[in-house]
Amino acid sequence: MEINKDRFHNLYVFAGGIEEAPARDAPGILHNTIGNSANDQIAAQQVNRLVYVDPGVYYIGSYIWEIPSDTRVYLAPGAVLMGGLAIRQARNVHIFGRGVVYQGHLDPHYYADGLTIDHATDVSIALHDCHGRQ
Repeated sequence: MEINKDRFHNLYVFAGGIEEAPARDAPGILHNTIGNSANDQIAAQQVNRLVYVDPGVYYIGSYIWEIPSDTRVYLAPGAVLMGGLAIRQARNVHIFGRGVVYQGHLDPHYYADGLTIDHATDVSIALHDCHGRQ
């Protein structure tokens, strides 16, 4: 949460229990398949549609990733998505893990929202533990 339009000294609020990470090497998991250009590859995955974002910094090519329906996105500890996430006219989307979604590098006049949910159903978001991140 930004306070007094200060983008660099934000208030972070974390609540809820810690959930277990999915098995990294389970069959069918897509690793670091992010951004709108990857949505066809994600949609081709018929079962266990899970995008596992490994530790590291990843730039979303279009700045805003429109996550498709029936997709789970796990952000591993140390994963940083540079850009925003949008869930528009989608269903059954679950974003979870201990990673970070960061938009500080974008112009606030054009990209104001880190997360947009618009006409979507069955959406859950559970991101935990950003100790030491700025």
